[in-house]
Amino acid sequence: MKLTHNMLLVYATASILVGCSSSSESSRNDLKVSYLQQYHPLLLSVRDQMVFQIQECENNINKLSILHDSFTQTDSRTMVFNKMKDVTAQRDQLKHQLQKIDSTAEQGIALREFNIIDGGGERATELSLLTKESQQRVDGATKLNSNIHKMYNNKAVEQAPTRKASHQHIKISCVAFYPFYFELPAVDYRKLNQVFDTRPELFDIESDAGKQFIHTVRSYQTFNPHFFDNKNWIELVAATVNIR
Repeated sequence: MKLTHNMLLVYATASILVGCSSSSESSRNDLKVSYLQQYHPLLLSVRDQMVFQIQECENNINKLSILHDSFTQTDSRTMVFNKMKDVTAQRDQLKHQLQKIDSTAEQGIALREFNIIDGGGERATELSLLTKESQQRVDGATKLNSNIHKMYNNKAVEQAPTRKASHQHIKISCVAFYPFYFELPAVDYRKLNQVFDTRPELFDIESDAGKQFIHTVRSYQTFNPHFFDNKNWIELVAATVNIR
């Protein structure tokens, strides 16, 4: 009984210490935010965007991890893994930049508290450069996260009722009439037409082969756009689609 009582005391004390630590950290963040809000509102705005994009990166890393684990083919898993590395690197850069902003805010608080002149124009220039650099980081992360959102929000061909209704079982006589023609990356038209003649099912959006074809193209556009630097990409993609 005495032992239990002592354990409860230890647990209660530990809880109080953790609570104090958490409260202290929260107070420090509040001070930094208040300082930036009062003296450098533009930098605070960028900081808020940065915190949001860090969370977006975390969410997308989790999504990509689930997607990676759901794939069985090495090429697909590698593409997703490389994109995860890109997002992770972006997240780490944002965290590093956030630390720079918070460090600058803490220095500003210290200078103010000790009533030391804040460096005049030199300090203003430093803050301007930090704001510009931070905004560039945020813009890069926003673009990357936006691309991933588009990938997840992009409805597959079989889930697009308007497209399906418009092109149901239409046998196209020319590759230029392919419903997703303008979505294809730059391609040698002669090779494209040759694939169309030999593998017409790839351009039938109702067929399994057609669905796999456009899905493969979109996957490469998202995860490995340099794939299309190869002038033979249309033949390479066609070779991966074996559904008849």
